[in-house]
Amino acid sequence: MFFEYDVEEELLQKNREIEKLEQQVEQCQAEIRRLRCVCREYEEELQSIRKNKSL
Repeated sequence: MFFEYDVEEELLQKNREIEKLEQQVEQCQAEIRRLRCVCREYEEELQSIRKNKSL
């Protein structure tokens, strides 16, 4: 009985760890999307600056 309880508790803990990691993955993906958007904005700004310099 004691061993069964330990296994159940360990399973609950591992499932909580999985949920936490899944949340972290979602946060990382959101941050990646945000950074890609920022990079696109910088690229557009840089292209605009280069275009204006060539005029």
